[in-house]
Amino acid sequence: MEFICKKGGKVTQKEIEHHLAVSHPTTVGIVSRLQKTGLVDCFVDKYDRRNKIVCATDKAYEIENLLFRHIKETENKLTDGFSADDISNLRNLLYRIYENLKK
Repeated sequence: MEFICKKGGKVTQKEIEHHLAVSHPTTVGIVSRLQKTGLVDCFVDKYDRRNKIVCATDKAYEIENLLFRHIKETENKLTDGFSADDISNLRNLLYRIYENLKK
């Protein structure tokens, strides 16, 4: 959902597939479940009928905002008493760990 919302609320199913690095059938399943829960609407691209457009609903944006607020609150608790330099160093170290895991 974050990917769709950050892309302006409208992406192709193919873009989701590439972003998540998953197969087409997996993407179809994900989009189908999101649609059943009312988080996205889907339609065929009128300019290229091979593309399926996936659009975030108002419900998706509400959930996205709730999650974002929760993440920010949690980050604030975790870094309470840290200086700006401490937080910057922590982010850099965590990013290096993340990069190591991708190898």
